[in-house]
Amino acid sequence: MLSDESRKTERITVKILKSKKAVRLADDFFQNVNGETFCEVQLDENNPNWSVFQDIQTKVDQRSEEIVKEADEHKVVIEQLRKHTEKLKEDLDAKYAEIVVLYEDGVKKLTEMQNTFNADQSARKTAFDNAQREREQDFAQEQTDRAKAYEDEKNTFIFILLIIIF
Repeated sequence: MLSDESRKTERITVKILKSKKAVRLADDFFQNVNGETFCEVQLDENNPNWSVFQDIQTKVDQRSEEIVKEADEHKVVIEQLRKHTEKLKEDLDAKYAEIVVLYEDGVKKLTEMQNTFNADQSARKTAFDNAQREREQDFAQEQTDRAKAYEDEKNTFIFILLIIIF
């Protein structure tokens, strides 16, 4: 069995420099196009070879990992937003319940005030009707008293005339 120290991998750095003589397009198109590229590549046991395609694949893999990490971060943000939205909804529901209670209390008070007003109006109308009835009765009594007084005066006058005549 190998120890951990014997498993250590060495990294080898390979420098690819600009080629001194140009490669013909017909001989190697890729080398002709990329022949003047400078690059420094580290090789390890996972990547024992190097090519531009491997470099591109490495960059794609790195960017994919970054995208996955960003997505995970966005999931966390989305979860936080969801929790915050739920809390806001709960707060809004609580405020709505308070408003409903206040509204119902207001309606009760207005109903009580309306009933009190109606009772007062009814009492006033009854009092007015009673006063009107008393005035009518007083007027009728007064008319009766006047008629009686007139009748008494008339009778007295007739009596005095009869006394004078006889």
